[in-house]
Amino acid sequence: MKKISALSQDVLQKKISGIISKALNDDEISDEELNLILSEYDTFQETKAKLRTTPTPKDESLLQKVA
Repeated sequence: MKKISALSQDVLQKKISGIISKALNDDEISDEELNLILSEYDTFQETKAKLRTTPTPKDESLLQKVA
């Protein structure tokens, strides 16, 4: 699960970075590019939050021992 979460975060970060780089090539960011960057950033934050709240098999094992 950690590898998947790291990969997911890496992909989204690269996507955001690529959009920003493309936008800066012409020394300005259009409204469309800004909206795309902000949308991808929101997606990144949501994905990160979901991955942090999803129990791993190790977490579930510990919960079963406590219960």
